[in-house]
Amino acid sequence: MKNFISKQTSFALLVISILQIHSLLAEETGKQTKDENPPARIKELYIDETTGQLFSTPGANRRKVVLENQDYYTVKVPEPTSGFANRPEEPVNEKLTISGRVQFRGITGQSGSVYANGRDDYSAVDWNFRRLRLGFIYEGNKWWGGFANLRLENAMSNSFLRVTKDSASGNVKDVSLASSRGIIQEAGIWLNIPFMKTRVTFGTVHVPFQREYIMTSANLTNVERSMSTLALPQFDTGISVTSHLLKPINEKWERLLTGHFMVGNGHGGPGDYGYGRRVDLADERPNAPKLLSPAYYGRLQWNPLGGLEKDGKDLGWIEGEEIFQRDTKLSIGTAFASMQNVKVPSPFNPDYYPAGMAQPSLLAYQTTRDGGDPGTAYGDQTLNKTSPSRPKLGMVAHTYDFTFTTHGFYTNGAYSVFTGSAAPQHEKGYQFTFGYVIPLGGGKFIMPITRFDYFQADLNWNKNLEPGEAFRSYWVGLNLFGDKHVFKAQIFYQVFNDKLHKTAITGESVDIRDNVVYFQLQANFWTGTMTPDRFSRLE
Repeated sequence: MKNFISKQTSFALLVISILQIHSLLAEETGKQTKDENPPARIKELYIDETTGQLFSTPGANRRKVVLENQDYYTVKVPEPTSGFANRPEEPVNEKLTISGRVQFRGITGQSGSVYANGRDDYSAVDWNFRRLRLGFIYEGNKWWGGFANLRLENAMSNSFLRVTKDSASGNVKDVSLASSRGIIQEAGIWLNIPFMKTRVTFGTVHVPFQREYIMTSANLTNVERSMSTLALPQFDTGISVTSHLLKPINEKWERLLTGHFMVGNGHGGPGDYGYGRRVDLADERPNAPKLLSPAYYGRLQWNPLGGLEKDGKDLGWIEGEEIFQRDTKLSIGTAFASMQNVKVPSPFNPDYYPAGMAQPSLLAYQTTRDGGDPGTAYGDQTLNKTSPSRPKLGMVAHTYDFTFTTHGFYTNGAYSVFTGSAAPQHEKGYQFTFGYVIPLGGGKFIMPITRFDYFQADLNWNKNLEPGEAFRSYWVGLNLFGDKHVFKAQIFYQVFNDKLHKTAITGESVDIRDNVVYFQLQANFWTGTMTPDRFSRLE
């Protein structure tokens, strides 16, 4: 009988404890919804082992209630693996985070652009989805996790196979996706190592090169990235390491200097003309080179004035989020990329390249084995093919960039140069952006902005830089932030100076009428799930 009563009493105490936890949490949640400056959330609860009553402070005969993983996170917004800066306020309570993004836009252009009917300026509007993204982030434990992000706009195109056959034997030589560029944006598993607060990621991730490429497109202050970012794929598959290099010296300097290093296969990500379009690594092709040499990437980023601050804590630098703070912030970066074989096409962006003009590749990607196929003549300079005088089509790239904000003023710039046998002569690009952020209250902002973007390269490989091989793009736009980057509207006008057209009489290079107007709406969303045992586990 005593055992029965004891069991009943223990059960009742457990039920009371759970109800009290629920009541306390609900009370704290209610306070936060009513008060813009709520008191600090109760982080620790203590249960009286005799009465079962809960307390927020320790005491005699009280035992601490442990919520699983509650001490695994030191900040509310961890450095985003997926590129999403907007994450749940309490990641400790989110085992699985589901995040997504919709970018819907309308584009209209002058008669020479691809967004016109060919005769009149701004004669048609193309309504389309620029980005449809869906991501999953699993916070496995304090030392590991995983993620997968889908690129659903690529799934909207008709997906069918393009088959190339040998004309003599009829055997299949190549199979690739003709329209879809692959649905997987990035996917990987990360491991956290205490030394220098290092994160090692295995999978397909951003290549640590240009600043604009490693930032999430959700935080872009322009509707498109600069032209020089088109030379290299945005993603690659391999092993990536991120470390806070100054942490062993002084923990206060932890987020001032960050190092990013990666060894990839150089085939690009599935969504960016990479192996998602081709089957080099999966199909048996005895007469074609595998080109398995590694690609190396490295980046150093110095934030001398700290990064994004929240609740008095430095969360590190999250590109694009700094514009909403009035503090003076500066971030300086430099990076390199090197590969012995360039394996991925890098076409100029068709969205704003003139209609009817041949779309060039910014790098010569290799299609033959190292040293050239048997019988290749010495000195053969055929594009995409190797020879005894040009045994590999490799590339080395360097970039230097910065972001500076103070009291609403915003500037951003980058300079990139590409060299090597796979890069045309004189290949370089730079951009400079200037804007001003005006707060409207309630998370709403307005931001007028301008950008100058320049790119040049000897794209016809004749060792001479011609007027039509230097591209200038002038942007003027307005960002309307309804809820910071979570919901925003953007309207931009791009003046594209390309001089690709030559007059029939004099042969003089003249600018094509291909200026474009963009209107874009963006919405981000995220949510998560929580395991039930988090509120019932006791120490």
